[in-house]
Amino acid sequence: MKEFSARKFMVVTIISTYCLVIIGCLILTLSKIMELPVFLALISGLGTTTMYIIKAYFDDKKRPDENGGQK
Repeated sequence: MKEFSARKFMVVTIISTYCLVIIGCLILTLSKIMELPVFLALISGLGTTTMYIIKAYFDDKKRPDENGGQK
């Protein structure tokens, strides 16, 4: 099992970027620079894409050794 792969790096990078964007937009919303509907739309749009990427990473049937040994 490889500890460092491009797929794992990509997923970690996407999750980190998502978290930083949400925290930044939350700060902008609390300081009244961004409106609440824009913040909620951002969470739903970017969150859906992020969750799809994470699901695709963990549900890959071609690599059972990377998903906990499931076949």
